[in-house]
Amino acid sequence: MTDSPVGYPSEQGSAAGRVPAPRRGSTLEGDLDHGDPTHNDPSHSDPAYRDRSYGDADQATYEGEGSGDYDTTYYDPSEVEQEIRKLRPDDAERTSWGYIITLAAVFAFLSLAAWACDDSVEEVPELQVEQDGEVVGVSTPVRLSVNVLGDIITVSGSVPDEAAKAQVLAAAEAVYSAENVIDQVIIDPASVLDGGSVTVTGQALEEDERPGGLRDALVDALELGDGGVEVERSESALLPAVIEGSITPVEGTPGAVRVVLSGAVPDDESLSQLQAAAEAVWGAGAVDTAGVSVGERTWDQAQVRLAGTVSAGDARHLAFPEQVTSRLGQGIIVDVAGVSVDESAVTLEDVEEEIMVRLEAQPILFAPESADIDPASDEVINEVVALLNSVPDVAIEVVGHTDDVGPDDENLTLSQNRADAVVARLIELGVTESRLNARGEGEAQPLVPNEDDESRARNRRIEFNLIRTN
Repeated sequence: MTDSPVGYPSEQGSAAGRVPAPRRGSTLEGDLDHGDPTHNDPSHSDPAYRDRSYGDADQATYEGEGSGDYDTTYYDPSEVEQEIRKLRPDDAERTSWGYIITLAAVFAFLSLAAWACDDSVEEVPELQVEQDGEVVGVSTPVRLSVNVLGDIITVSGSVPDEAAKAQVLAAAEAVYSAENVIDQVIIDPASVLDGGSVTVTGQALEEDERPGGLRDALVDALELGDGGVEVERSESALLPAVIEGSITPVEGTPGAVRVVLSGAVPDDESLSQLQAAAEAVWGAGAVDTAGVSVGERTWDQAQVRLAGTVSAGDARHLAFPEQVTSRLGQGIIVDVAGVSVDESAVTLEDVEEEIMVRLEAQPILFAPESADIDPASDEVINEVVALLNSVPDVAIEVVGHTDDVGPDDENLTLSQNRADAVVARLIELGVTESRLNARGEGEAQPLVPNEDDESRARNRRIEFNLIRTN
């Protein structure tokens, strides 16, 4: 229907799919809602009222058809719907909100029913702990989790005591080598083995049977339930890089350590960066990377783990994670929790004597008439840094000396500049700035008389005075 308004005959007559016209003598609204108070109002026969609803033009159609109480003309439903909205906007809005509320209620009911039927939602039961017939607390069954990433596994969860943890790690290390087991198991006396379970997830090669074997070993060792093995399989995969490091004090040398790294990295550049990270912390002479190989590895989810012992006050290992991640990527996990501190006292006298021995064997050298440190002195300076960091509560005075060649005032300035240069290098290598002070003495305090080139070489020197602050 094109141009006929609602309530008037259409040129298309009673086409299929159209709705019948309202009852003669009623308003469109009244016929659609029989509850309308005007529906049986006698005033409907009034010509003025009739003209307001259908009018005389419609009378001819009605009388001509003589088909009873209803006009047989049909109208487009979409146009009727638009007219209804004009006549009863409030009812249309209430109907829309009713549909929305009904649909929301149905959706909420279905969601609740699905959740109630979901077997994956597991509640860990709490068991009552009784003593002398009284409930004194609750306990939770153990839920061990093993995440597999190629050759590396991470074991996590809570166990009731150290003996249970030892069993877990022994089973894991029997299937995977000890260096490939990351221990995240914690001791929780409130947990119990009864009713516990173990679940294995992660990624492994297609032919790798170790995930299932580890599950079986833990189930048997601790009498746990089988939580399943859900490990993604692939025919080939790059395994994450894994680096194991050990750190030990050098016997007879206060503050000195030896750091040995082993494992596998993706390429030669990675190996160079790993070595640079370690040397930035401990110095070139302290790091051994001969045990690190290059192979098909990735730094994605890689692990670098350091364990061992350091002397009291030596906290350099805490700087290692930042050195590694800044060079090789923020996604690498660097774990130094395995480093313990040897609380045996390191005497100030021992450190002073060791620094003196090192400097006598290899003095800190400078370019002639300059404060530029000779690169040949880098190694001995790194060794001095390690010794200074072994006594962190001690203030350090760096003193510069010259020989007697040249004017006194120039020698005094030169000695001060050289002391300043050494202090700047120590700060760069990690010595706390507030501990340091530089002083130049010029030629005023020779070790030996300035009689020849050899004696003058001994008098051109840097000394370190250590001062207790408490």
